[in-house]
Amino acid sequence: MKLSSTTSMFLLAGVVVVALIGAAVLKNVGPSKYDDFAQCLAEKGAFVYEAWWCSACAAQEEQFGTAYRHVPKKECAAAGQSSSFALCEEDGITSTPTWRYPDGSLNPGVHPMSALSEIYGCELPQ
Repeated sequence: MKLSSTTSMFLLAGVVVVALIGAAVLKNVGPSKYDDFAQCLAEKGAFVYEAWWCSACAAQEEQFGTAYRHVPKKECAAAGQSSSFALCEEDGITSTPTWRYPDGSLNPGVHPMSALSEIYGCELPQ
């Protein structure tokens, strides 16, 4: 069975698209230079409250990249409920992201990684 040149081009384009998607997926789950830093934060008791709809939370996550998966966190908004922290009211959360420091204090806002390094005593990679 001989394929037409148009069919061959579509097949080749499909293979390229699948390869690009695969590369993007692997990039997002692969190791990060911040993995050890994020794991150290977790070991030292770092904890962050966040909401799925929160753009500041997304900015905090962006700093870490894939290493953010190692940071313990709690989702404060039920699916489909924006501007709500109902799932974290009992913890006293009124904004996100909010970091719980080792002394138990709650500290809202996006935290620079350098500040988290100082607070938790974890070495930030260069």
